[in-house]
Amino acid sequence: MIEKCDVAVNLGINMDAELRMSQHINAICRKFYQSIRIISRIRSSLDVDSAKTLVQAFIISKIDYGNVLLYGVNSGDLAKLQKIMNAAARLITRTCSREHITPVLKSLHWLKIKERIEYKIALLVFKSIHNQGPEYLQSLLKLYVPPRTLRSEHALLLVEPKYKLERCGRRAFSRCGPSIWNSLPYSVRSSINLEQFKKRLKTFLFSKSYP
Repeated sequence: MIEKCDVAVNLGINMDAELRMSQHINAICRKFYQSIRIISRIRSSLDVDSAKTLVQAFIISKIDYGNVLLYGVNSGDLAKLQKIMNAAARLITRTCSREHITPVLKSLHWLKIKERIEYKIALLVFKSIHNQGPEYLQSLLKLYVPPRTLRSEHALLLVEPKYKLERCGRRAFSRCGPSIWNSLPYSVRSSINLEQFKKRLKTFLFSKSYP
């Protein structure tokens, strides 16, 4: 007899039956707080660059791992990850909890959680439409061709397909990828190579994170 499993772990990501990702976020938050406590014990013996390297390796890199699956999840769950990032930033800079976190994050040149997710998805779209991504993702994207000659004809826009399920449909790569891509300025979408795109995308999203 096969028993029903509420959560399955796939490549280190806890996936529940409804893909809400709440249990995954709660699980990684517990691990991150443990990492922060461990690093905080030796923080006084580290300079800023060394502390930043440790935090990047053991916390930030894991926050970014698989974060494309977190697009469109409950804002309260994303706030938990942002809280982790804020604590990591305070640990690096030795900033007390009473001080505003935004200048601290900005000084580290860190995108906020929501923009980090958008960055990863936009990067996948760029690679896909330039034949640098996997074929199964390329097949989900289609350049927009207007029914008649318009200025948008050469704007490098993508078709945004309709979806039926409000909770899951808008989170599918075929929908969120074109949506995020089309929201980027033409100067970003028209980047001629990957490195240029990364730089322009980071600049745009950074200004979005810290208007």
